[in-house]
Amino acid sequence: DREQFRQNDATSKHIKLWYEEAEAHVPVGTNQLTIPPATSTVVGTSDDGSTMYAQWLMLTVQRTDQIPTDSLAMASAISLYDNSPTVLDTITVDNLQFSDEDSVAFRVGGVVSWERASYFWYGFVSHFSVYLADDGTGSNEMFVTSLSSSFDNAVIPNVTALTQRHVLVYCENQFGRALVAASAFFADANSTPSTTSTGSSTLSSTTTSTKSTTVSSFTSTSTSSGTSTASSTITTST
Repeated sequence: DREQFRQNDATSKHIKLWYEEAEAHVPVGTNQLTIPPATSTVVGTSDDGSTMYAQWLMLTVQRTDQIPTDSLAMASAISLYDNSPTVLDTITVDNLQFSDEDSVAFRVGGVVSWERASYFWYGFVSHFSVYLADDGTGSNEMFVTSLSSSFDNAVIPNVTALTQRHVLVYCENQFGRALVAASAFFADANSTPSTTSTGSSTLSSTTTSTKSTTVSSFTSTSTSSGTSTASSTITTST
């Protein structure tokens, strides 16, 4: 009953429960499994003849009356990271998407998502890092967040971005990030700057006095995205 499972679909999540070097099944009540050193992650050969490697470690709950593949949809999974002195080259993610949900101009917020490309193996990627930049090459880039390679989305927490209108995601490990990033352009949800009020007021008084009459004239002028003028004349007899 030591089965090999492999899912080879558009997301390229090749999965295998070890059945040669490591025990695939553990009894109920056990909460750990030791995988021996030098355990191979090879799962087979693809249609084009290239070697396929496991990218995920999955934990499933199985019953004797349940076929093994039924439990895969409910499995817990973490990405496998091969801790080796490997420097990343041009590996990137695919289908990067982001839409600004912050309604304030020059502030950016929302969920950015991506997928693992079917033509890359991510075993040497320990985490993904998200940046904002002026263009897809990373000009004037601004770091946002970094998270485990087990994830395929991240939250951009309403940050100020005056000129950055591209989101970038890099594959990274302990030796640095890949040479290129996946990038996507987005529009500011509110392209109109916040309203700024400026105002001024002027109060002038002119008094003209004669023998029997005093005339006082007051004029007030104020502006705030416009102009308004008010005047009043008070006449008193003496």
